Amino acid sequence: MTARAALLTGLLTLLCVSALLTYRFALGGLYFGAVLTAYLLIVSGIVAKWPRHQPQLEFGIANGVTLLRAIGVCLIVGTLTLATIGPRLIWMVAGIAGCTLLLDGCDGRLARHYGITSAFGARFDLEVDALLIMILCVVLVVHYDQAVWILAIGLLRYLFVGAGLLMTWLRAPLAGSIRGRAICCYQVLALILALLPWSTAVRELLLVSALLLLIYSFTSDIRSLHKRAADGVPAVSSST
Repeated sequence: MTARAALLTGLLTLLCVSALLTYRFALGGLYFGAVLTAYLLIVSGIVAKWPRHQPQLEFGIANGVTLLRAIGVCLIVGTLTLATIGPRLIWMVAGIAGCTLLLDGCDGRLARHYGITSAFGARFDLEVDALLIMILCVVLVVHYDQAVWILAIGLLRYLFVGAGLLMTWLRAPLAGSIRGRAICCYQVLALILALLPWSTAVRELLLVSALLLLIYSFTSDIRSLHKRAADGVPAVSSST
């Protein structure tokens, strides 16, 4: 399937699912508009990056799964337009985020199984992970009146990328690690669990542990990159 066909299929899927949710939960036009806007912004990013990865002509099943995860993120974005979210909507958001988490890893495995791994696919997967974490943090602040420090869980990755614009050694490629994947999964899981009706103490314990583990992960990566730079290993600017 070409990228254009995949993105149009994703749009139709999004319209059908968001229309169903809007009707089922009486979410209103603002929700539908926010979901559609979020998807169009993601599509614009894909369209901007795709030509850099030619001759990769087919979008591929792995990127299709990642696109499905991105649709889940868009459905959660729409809830930010609501004044409040009741118990039913809480379970809806948690369910969508949970499905998105379960699909994480499937895209990479499919790509490796069919021999269609690509720099675009790896970056697309990473950006959807980061966006999901960021949006869940915003949901907790907006709808749960959580302290704004929670946003640090989602912002750390973007601050790291921003720092790489100033310090080229931070842009050197990092090898994937079990530690990094496990901590990323824990971030999403902790944020999903924090959406559920726990006591304030349990919710804060989940969020604090997520932030501390994330700080540990980024600190380890930065130390590794700094050591490589000190040893004279050249940084590679990311073109993705």
